[in-house]
Amino acid sequence: MMENPIMVVIFYCVVLFIAMYFFSIRPTRKREMKLAEMRNSVEIGDMVVTNSGMFGKVVDITAECMIIEFGTNKGVRIPVMKYEIYGKKEPNLTNKVEEVPAPERKKGLGGLFGKKQEEEK
Repeated sequence: MMENPIMVVIFYCVVLFIAMYFFSIRPTRKREMKLAEMRNSVEIGDMVVTNSGMFGKVVDITAECMIIEFGTNKGVRIPVMKYEIYGKKEPNLTNKVEEVPAPERKKGLGGLFGKKQEEEK
């Protein structure tokens, strides 16, 4: 017997929507909730970084925005919307660059089977 093709299409659409929910929508909502929680926990005196990459110190908080003090002379105060705050972070003002070791590059198929290049020679 042949099944109803419309029911099969509806079933596939439902399965696709459920998969999209678990792989796309749900993680995005979790990330947004974490960001909203972090933004609500910002207090006066905290160092923050904005979405544009600017570091500043929060000097006042209103319902919709935060007044952030930018620059080294501490004379530049700019109101910034709360949703533009990316996170709490202190700027790295030293000239030291943290070196991250580069991963070993394997050529050819040597890395595919677990052999190192030195062992092959």
